[in-house]
Amino acid sequence: MFVVYMCQSVAIDCDMSILTDPAAKAVQRARGRSAMQRGGNDAGERSPRVVVVGAGFAAVGVAKRLLQGGITDVTLLEARDRPGGRVQTVVLDKGFVELGGQFLHGETEIYETAKREGLLREESEDEDEEEEVPDTIIQYQTFTFRLPGGVALDQQTVNHNLKVLEELISRNKGTGITDVNVSLGEFLTSLYPEYMSRMVGDEQTKALMIKWLEEWIVLDSAARGEEQSLPGCARYVYEQGSGVRETRTGLWDVFQCLLHDALPQDRLVLNKPVKTVQWNRESAAGIVTPGINNNHQLPLNNQLTRKVGTLACTSADQESQELKYGRTENEDVSEQSFVGKPEAEMSPDSFKSPLSDFRVAVSCDDGEIFFADHVVVTSSVGFLKEHPEFFIPQLPEKHQNAVKSTGFGNVAKLFLIWDMDKDMAGGSSTKSEADIADEWRVRMLGSDVEGMNLLWPEGVQPEIKSARSSLRTAAGRNWYEYVCMMEFIDSYPFSLLVWVQGEAVNIMESLPLAEVKDVMSELLVLFLGKPDLPPPSRIIRSEWFSNPYTRGAYSYLATGVPLNLHDVISHPLPNSQVPVLQLAGEACSRDHYSTAHGALYSGHAAADVILRHHHLID
Repeated sequence: MFVVYMCQSVAIDCDMSILTDPAAKAVQRARGRSAMQRGGNDAGERSPRVVVVGAGFAAVGVAKRLLQGGITDVTLLEARDRPGGRVQTVVLDKGFVELGGQFLHGETEIYETAKREGLLREESEDEDEEEEVPDTIIQYQTFTFRLPGGVALDQQTVNHNLKVLEELISRNKGTGITDVNVSLGEFLTSLYPEYMSRMVGDEQTKALMIKWLEEWIVLDSAARGEEQSLPGCARYVYEQGSGVRETRTGLWDVFQCLLHDALPQDRLVLNKPVKTVQWNRESAAGIVTPGINNNHQLPLNNQLTRKVGTLACTSADQESQELKYGRTENEDVSEQSFVGKPEAEMSPDSFKSPLSDFRVAVSCDDGEIFFADHVVVTSSVGFLKEHPEFFIPQLPEKHQNAVKSTGFGNVAKLFLIWDMDKDMAGGSSTKSEADIADEWRVRMLGSDVEGMNLLWPEGVQPEIKSARSSLRTAAGRNWYEYVCMMEFIDSYPFSLLVWVQGEAVNIMESLPLAEVKDVMSELLVLFLGKPDLPPPSRIIRSEWFSNPYTRGAYSYLATGVPLNLHDVISHPLPNSQVPVLQLAGEACSRDHYSTAHGALYSGHAAADVILRHHHLID
């Protein structure tokens, strides 16, 4: 059963069994007695041990590549009660919604996994399966553009102007400009007179669509145009092949398949926030009373089923049972009583201090310590910005500056959900749910319309009575004025996905969810001009900014920042020859930052450094 908490971003209570290996195995791992794969180096006569902080796509990328290369002693430490990072699929009664990652960009490893497992959403007949570059502005020709009061722009005018804006936005590639102090916004602004002369409609219409373009840029990149480096934007590479695709059952299901492949025998430790990473032998040697580092084992060999949002534990004498993330109620306490004891409370024969063997000590909030030869930190750059004390010793100055300089912006999702009732069916009891949903969408936005873009004229600030907060953005605007788009989603009928972007996200996430729901209801009435429109029954929102382990949505290359920023962040420490500490994640991807596949590939790269160090690959 999936329980959705409407007041939290953690809107999933997915089911997973947390199994604990016998204490004897814990001692064996603590002693590092696993067989040597190849190489050895400073790991002596045992397999190299790797700890990965985080359990999203980057962490899976690390674990999978290490496993393929022959390193199996890998532990993933996840602060939350679920893996997945910024992927969070909420499964509901009639479908699902995606609070985080949603799209597959090009034919990447994630795409291929989804295709192999039959998880790709089928393309509609009017979509081009041979499309190699994802649509940007043109895709909104199936959206209406509306002003407060229910006034819609002429659709022919909109469609013509969207083609012009598509040409404008595509000019950021191949400019030849290498000066990182030139922003995307500055460059586009210089072209406005040329492209506005090609647009149709009155001057207000042109200005409104230019303003909408600027809001869309924030939605697409998590930053205003003036905050983004023009050469940095040009560096982003679209993966070729299939354009932008979505999944049939949720991106979580695709992640789960990759997780299964990455950790057939190793460990995933949930509810384990890391406090510090001590990444040289001297700092690790300061640890006096370590605990056994095997709490909340999750052996995934033959345990993981590919069911959306659910993991099942099976055994020969027990039927499959769905269990919640966290500790199971029938857990064997006698095994747990051994786990995590300080060294002083253990028999000398049961535990020997690994201080002389390992370079890294990863200390958790609960006092437990994990020792390793290598550590890969996949934490969000938003988290790292706020916690320079996370590393002992602190990162070198160039790494610190790279983390501080990485752009990290905010994008949020709101899902407005209506319950199907007799009124929606028009009193009919014979119509199918799909037919009722189609009719409801037509009544909501019109025939053959997939969404609505909200246009906010300069100087017009309609009164929204339910907006009680006095908080304003730096520009003095209400947070709801940064709502620029609402759209239907295929994964759940009778719902609208509302996009909120920029600093308005910070305000929106701090408000009571009931107030946000009421504001959205008023906005719909205001822009559709339908005073009798029933309010949504429920609302679900993402909270990536207020989440202490993410503190935002995704990264971008900021104006004035060197183009090799990603190389600096991901450079091994203390050096490439002795890769004790590495950072990985979407912000470490040179060409695919802000994407799930960028995170996955950065994990592959970090793993390859470790494998080369141990002579397991060339």
